[in-house]
Amino acid sequence: MAAEPLTNSEETPTDLEIEGRRWPRYSPAPGVYAWVLVETLGLTWQADVLNLSPGGIALALAERLERGTRVTVKLYNPRSRRWFKPEMQVAEVVERGGGYFRVSGTFLQELGENDLRGLVWPPNADT
Repeated sequence: MAAEPLTNSEETPTDLEIEGRRWPRYSPAPGVYAWVLVETLGLTWQADVLNLSPGGIALALAERLERGTRVTVKLYNPRSRRWFKPEMQVAEVVERGGGYFRVSGTFLQELGENDLRGLVWPPNADT
C-alpha cells in the first residue's frame, strides 16, 4: 500500500508547484516521538510531528526557534524500534494559539526511502 500525501492539510498540488516543493508531505506513523536538540545551547525540547517529507519536517513546539537555527531532530518509532536523528535548519516559524509554534525546517541531508518508510503512515508505504 502506498503512502498517501496529506489530504487534510492546507496544501494543495497548486501550492506545491507555487512553492517549488519537491515532495508532498506525509502524516507521521502513530506513536512517533520527537525531540528537538539545540546542541549549541545544550537544550532538548519535546515536539509533535505534524508532517514530514524526505526533505523536511513540520513540528509543533512549545519553544520558539529562530529562522536559520540548526538543530537535530531526534525521532523514535516504537513500532519499528528505530531511531532517526536528522539535522535540520529552521525555515519558518509561525506562532499558534496556546503557546505553541509551528516550526518547519529543511533536513541538511534528505531522508532515504527506508528512513521515510520507518516514519510515515502506513509504515510499509511505498514512497
